[in-house]
Amino acid sequence: MAFSTGYFVNKELLVCHMRRISIVIVTYESSDTIAECLEALLTQNCEVIVVDNSSNDKTNEIVGNFSGVELIASPTNLGFNGGNQLGYEHATGGIINFLNPDTIPGPTYVSDLQGSFDKHPKAGIIGTRINDENGATVPICSTFPSLTSLIHEHTRFRKVTKKAYEHFRYAGWDRLDSRSVDAVCGASFSVRRNVLELIGGLDTNYFLYFEEYDLCKRVKAAGYDVFYDSSIQVIHKGGVSTGQLGSKYIENIYFQSRDRYIRKFHSFLFGLTFRLSLRLSRTLNWLAAVRNKII
Repeated sequence: MAFSTGYFVNKELLVCHMRRISIVIVTYESSDTIAECLEALLTQNCEVIVVDNSSNDKTNEIVGNFSGVELIASPTNLGFNGGNQLGYEHATGGIINFLNPDTIPGPTYVSDLQGSFDKHPKAGIIGTRINDENGATVPICSTFPSLTSLIHEHTRFRKVTKKAYEHFRYAGWDRLDSRSVDAVCGASFSVRRNVLELIGGLDTNYFLYFEEYDLCKRVKAAGYDVFYDSSIQVIHKGGVSTGQLGSKYIENIYFQSRDRYIRKFHSFLFGLTFRLSLRLSRTLNWLAAVRNKII
């Protein structure tokens, strides 16, 4: 899929009458991508809200060139979930779509989303298909993280946890067909407003990462389905905003979110077993490094 750019030329108002969908886009240092994302939404029947997390580049200036887009400039970086929550609180639509600034939605993205919710009345959340810039479908969606899948990701014990990780990643599914899943990808997904209100909104204690697992888990616990619709597609450039931050900083945020998710949804024994696995793995890695030096 390819969509035109040229946002300084095309300045039509976003069609906002009879809005049923509000699109919330959280930006941080997104000047290289936000214009293409917003232009793809021009003339689509939606409300568009951009929450900027205290960018130092030209993101706000670029967003200001789009009439009909509401810009909320946060004086501090609220994180992904904090920004999304702020946007949701300002939104008026019955369906809230959370979209990354480095995505390019198709020309019928909004109407397709509405049609999918109409077709799946039990769905509280609907995620979309993600394609990379070359058109390849990205293997998104997963089951909820289990003890063994977390051990696989974070320790050296991958041989004994391989099957559990394959289950976690829905191995063998090409993502070309639609289905119910545990968790969708946070780059492009939508939630019914009444469902968000029922569960108390987003958990803003997640700055970044694991927030989609938290939300999907609470939505399913409330009795609603989480659905992946492969017929709705977006291009995702991926990692543009996080690439502006240091890798060590992002790593620490990831670990904090992971540990919060474990504490929130799992038992003390689950957490203890995971921490002991981490410690044992680090010890074995250290011993292997010492042995290699001696040899």
